[in-house]
Amino acid sequence: MLIHTRTTPVAIHFGTLETRILQLDGGPSGWTVREAKSVPTSGESRHDDAAQLILRNFNLQSLRGKDACLGTGGNSVSLSVVPVDPNRRSRLQQTFRDTAARAVNDPEGIVYRYLPLGSSKTSGESAGKEEFLLLTAGAKEIKRCRVSAESLGLRPVGLEMDAFAIARALDTSSQEATWAFLHLGWEHSMFGVIHEKEIRFLKPMQLSGGKIVNVLESTLSDENSAWDPHASVSILENRAAGHAVEILHALRREADAAAQEVRACLRHFATRHGGARLGEVLLTGLGAGLPEVEGALGSALGIPTSVAKPFQKLGIPLPEEIHQQEHLWCAALGLAMRGYEK
Repeated sequence: MLIHTRTTPVAIHFGTLETRILQLDGGPSGWTVREAKSVPTSGESRHDDAAQLILRNFNLQSLRGKDACLGTGGNSVSLSVVPVDPNRRSRLQQTFRDTAARAVNDPEGIVYRYLPLGSSKTSGESAGKEEFLLLTAGAKEIKRCRVSAESLGLRPVGLEMDAFAIARALDTSSQEATWAFLHLGWEHSMFGVIHEKEIRFLKPMQLSGGKIVNVLESTLSDENSAWDPHASVSILENRAAGHAVEILHALRREADAAAQEVRACLRHFATRHGGARLGEVLLTGLGAGLPEVEGALGSALGIPTSVAKPFQKLGIPLPEEIHQQEHLWCAALGLAMRGYEK
């Protein structure tokens, strides 16, 4: 008898530098990778470019089903923390609309969603003051994502900001522990705290993968041309071999500045969640896999810090081509897992 294994929706994540497609077979009790592909894309045309490259280079017949979960982030989504006094709660929706309109300029319109982050309990603030995380995206970005997926013959069933997909992929514990991720994308980064299995804090950060590359290039000033972000990180790793001390020294200022930002975030978070303490920080995005970054940030933070390896933690066998790139596939993995209960 032929047994059809359950498959996830097709995950398509439109990143700043690459678009990734991922589909899993099985379920939370045992996943396998059915398909995993990535294509280099960037700029406003990345959605159309991704569709053309995928159609030209890959056989989509290997995918099962038509449902597609889409993900976007970076420049395409604005994050805003909106404080609301109790006596102004009746104007909550108007406040969100006004803030969203200022955050994104899109002639085709905007779409926003909000998430409660908790109430302020510090002595210097009004009792009961609430904070909301406001996520805003332009209608043009949403349309581009959907049109790209449809041109591949897929049916979009949801679109999600990458922070939530990343959190879902990394939440491998059955316990309601408090942990965080620091996403170091090429242009954008963010710090998120997960408490009781929900995002309770999310903030854009100053340190990005691109800034780290600039530090490495300055430290490794040699005859090599500047590293192309579409190229393999192994090129930088080979150039960095034997220069660990110099790199750690050069990264110290950036790591210390990031640690100060993180500590400020954690103080803010703790006052709103009964002094909850952070257990670990997981690093994702391009910057996470750059030479000596894990050590520099771990030393500066003073908190257990490691590069995210969600596939290994979930026991998912990996194709060789992405074995060293797990930290780049977190958003795609979270999108593929969407809708499954652990």
